[in-house]
Amino acid sequence: MDRIAPKPPLVKDGPVFNVNIAPVHLSRRLTRTEDLFVLAHMSVPDLDKNHWSLEICGRVDRRVTISFEQLLNYPKRTIEAVLECAGNPFEPAKPARQVANVRWGGAYLRDLLNDVRIDPAASHLWGMPARS
Repeated sequence: MDRIAPKPPLVKDGPVFNVNIAPVHLSRRLTRTEDLFVLAHMSVPDLDKNHWSLEICGRVDRRVTISFEQLLNYPKRTIEAVLECAGNPFEPAKPARQVANVRWGGAYLRDLLNDVRIDPAASHLWGMPARS
C-alpha cells in the first residue's frame, strides 16, 4: 500500500498520546514533530493514495472527483497556526489540554472551490471523513 501518511504510533494510554514537552522546547517558534501530541479519538484512517479521491459536488457548476495526484498539482500553500486540544470528547471531565505551534501545508480549499464554481446561493460546506 502506498500510504498518504504513515499511521502515528498509537495508542499509548487511550485515544490520546500526550507528550510532556520540556519548557526549553517552548521557546521555539514551531513545535518539533517529535513533541507534537497525537489525537485519535475517532481512529486514524489508513489511506492508500492510489485509491483516495476527493469529490466536490452539490451546488456547483462543475462536479469533480480529484485524485491525490491531481491534488498535488495545485499550488502548495503553508500557514502557521496554534493547534490546541481542549480535551477528550469521551472523557470531558478528564483534563487533557495540549497546545503546539505548527506549520500546515497543502492546497487551499478556496482554490478547489473556485475551480468548481460554487453557486452564489450556497451557504454551507458539508465534509465527510475519509474511510479506510
